[in-house]
Amino acid sequence: MSETFKQGAKPALFFSTSAFAVSFLTTLWVVRHAKALQRLASDHDLSGPQKFHSRPVPRVGGLGILIGVIAGGAMLGWREPNLAPWLAMFLVSALPA
Repeated sequence: MSETFKQGAKPALFFSTSAFAVSFLTTLWVVRHAKALQRLASDHDLSGPQKFHSRPVPRVGGLGILIGVIAGGAMLGWREPNLAPWLAMFLVSALPA
């Protein structure tokens, strides 16, 4: 076993930090490329009683969080294979309807 994972709290800290880093970098990439992704990821329906934006607004705000959770779950599933079915059920239940 690696020296990094010999103590109990270190794996949880490693997975959490890695998931945060992946989420942060994905969100940074989405914000940086928002102009290029606007045609694909914006809400172009500006009419409606609760619509108050005057221009199309990107709707991919949770993409970084989703990818961070998937990355953290994949690392944890790889490290602890007996948790993989539970992690898969968690990720499926978190998907939008």
